[in-house]
Amino acid sequence: MERLKRIFKNKKGSAAISSVIILLVMLMLFTTIVEYLRIKTISKGIRDSLESSVISVVIQNWDNNYESLRQGYSGGYNLDESNNNWDIDIDEGAVFNNLGNALGLSSWGNKYYKSTGNEIEYYIYDLNVTIINARFKGNDNDLFKATAEIILEIPFEFGWEHVPNIKIPVKVNAKFTPKF
Repeated sequence: MERLKRIFKNKKGSAAISSVIILLVMLMLFTTIVEYLRIKTISKGIRDSLESSVISVVIQNWDNNYESLRQGYSGGYNLDESNNNWDIDIDEGAVFNNLGNALGLSSWGNKYYKSTGNEIEYYIYDLNVTIINARFKGNDNDLFKATAEIILEIPFEFGWEHVPNIKIPVKVNAKFTPKF
């Protein structure tokens, strides 16, 4: 019993154990911060590329909108002379193709993915593009708008496949506003 008391009271070598524990905690904290920054960087790049793709769709519709806005009708409409009605004239574009070309994505089923070497960096899927045409003969508050939403799925590098992938919904808006 006396020997056990002496062993517990002995403080030799305790600094080495404490320093190893502190080092491991700092290493875990550092890897968590690096993983967070990686996810933020990927999601910002995807968001910017998606926004660029949606803006290109809005720009493709510029010629459909400008003439109507200049004439005071508002929005992308064309007169169908056969039945004397105004028909919506919208080009929905190819947002996923623009996005895939900009980011160098490959397709796999209904998902697009970016790989680096033999590892998949992220997946993109469930694209939903909504184009809202301005009302016919609307007011100044009516705008031609396009909204795109996707799901970004990023596998964690920290966790060795025991942690599920993070899924981030990404939503961007673009609008056409005439400057005259």
